[in-house]
Parts: sequence; C-alpha cells; structure tokens
Amino acid sequence: MAILTSIAVGVVMGMVSRDIASPSNIWVVAPILIVLFAVQLIAIRPWWNHLDDLQKQAHLTSWYWGGMSGAVLFIIWLVANTMHHSDFGMGAGAMFFAQFAGFCAYYLYWRVRGRGPAE
Repeated sequence: MAILTSIAVGVVMGMVSRDIASPSNIWVVAPILIVLFAVQLIAIRPWWNHLDDLQKQAHLTSWYWGGMSGAVLFIIWLVANTMHHSDFGMGAGAMFFAQFAGFCAYYLYWRVRGRGPAE
C-alpha cells in the first residue's frame, strides 16, 4: 500500500509540476505539491510504525549516509562537468544547502528535547 501510494503521488506530482508549473503559478503548484506530499507521508506512516527500532535505525542511517554521500558526489560531478554557473548546477547547490538546513533544524530540535525517548 505504501509503495503504491508513493508511486501514485510521485506520478501526480510529476504531472502537476510539468503541466502547470511556471513562475506565475507558484501559488497554485506549491500548495498542491505540499498536500500530495502530506498524503504520501500519511500513507507510509502505518508501514513505519510497524518497523522495529533496528529496522528504523537502518533506514535512517542508510538515507542519511547514502543520501548525503550521493548528493556530495553529484555536486562534485556537476561542478566538474558544467561548472557552477549553470541553472542546473545552481539548483543542485540550492537543494543541497536546503537539505543541510533541514538536517540542522531537526538535529537542533533533537538536541533540545533531550536526544529522544530511548536515549
């Protein structure tokens, strides 16, 4: 169920962003994409709750280290091949820094609230 919902939401997000995305439609596209993303998160929540702590840690660790390593390697490749002045390169750099800012915000929240209930 979670996989099928994620695929369906991804397809709809792609169609929405391709068909009506333009700078003048940002106030239409952004809320639609946010709602679709929320639907996806709600759909995978039962699957996540079913996992034990070891499985959750494996997913979190692999997403963190794998995702960040992949992002860094991609940005290195991008800068080496297209330099940083391309629109694509600037977008990738902005995405990387947005991910870093999100990580910092969640890490700060985790530290402030006492490092989680199990620790």
